[in-house]
This record gives sequence, structure tokens and C-alpha cells, in this order.
Amino acid sequence: MSADPTRVGAWQLARRTWALLAALAALAAVTGQLLAGPAAAWSAAIGVGLSAILFGLSVLVLLWVVSRPSDAALGILIGGLGVRLAAYLLILDATAGTTWMHREALAIGVATSLAVTLAAELVWLARTPHLFMIDLASRTRADAHAATARNATGPDRTPELTP
Repeated sequence: MSADPTRVGAWQLARRTWALLAALAALAAVTGQLLAGPAAAWSAAIGVGLSAILFGLSVLVLLWVVSRPSDAALGILIGGLGVRLAAYLLILDATAGTTWMHREALAIGVATSLAVTLAAELVWLARTPHLFMIDLASRTRADAHAATARNATGPDRTPELTP
């Protein structure tokens, strides 16, 4: 039994992005340490780690979407992005009152890792278009006929029903 190429591509995307985020976390920690001390180093690394966790949730959504082809796949992915952005804002707001965290380093770590993650996802998804290929042969004739009938109806049009 061979592996589903769509799932393999999604996991490959995840591994590459997590490796990129690990390198970014190390760079953020070193930069934070040099510019503002240990609190900034930890905060920047935590910000990147937060992105890695929320990216992991996005990977799970992506795997769920590609394993169940539907017309709503792109909407689900964009909705997942909206949830991820809202989660970032809520977590940043919740950490606003902490004294041990360097808020600016956390915000910069999150913003930078979010930008890098989104750019990497776009590049790698563009390189793996098979993740969103639609297999027209798997669609039933009844589905195609129903969609055609819905599109053909209007105020002055009636659907043409042919066998």
C-alpha cells in the first residue's frame, strides 16, 4: 500500500516549516539576548514557539482538508488562518500584564515568525499544487448534473434535465 501523495506533501511542508521556525527561534533568542537581555531572549523564543504550535494546528487542518476533498477546502483553510490570527491577538493580550516577559520581543518574535511562516507556506504550496488538485473523475455524474441545474436556473431560465 503506497502513501497518499497529498498527505506526504502536507507532511513535507510541515517538516520544512518547523525546521525553518526552529532556526528562527534560535536566531530570535540570540538577537533578543544581545539587544535586551535574557527576558527578551526567552520572550522572542516563546513568540516563535507559539507560531510553531499554531502552525501545527494549521497542518492538522490542512491534512483534514486534503483527505476529504470538498468545495469548501479553500474556505476552511482561510478560516483556519483567521482563527490563528485571532489566537495570536488573544495570547498577546493575555501576556500584556506579565512582568517577566519582554512584550516587545514577544511581539516581534510572533510577527516575524508569522510573516516567515506565511511566506514559506505560500512558496511551498505553490511548488506543490497537487495538494489542491480536484479529481474530476471522482465526481459523480449526479453531482455535476445538480451543479449544472443550479447554475442554469434563474428568473427567466429553467433547468434542462437530460438523462
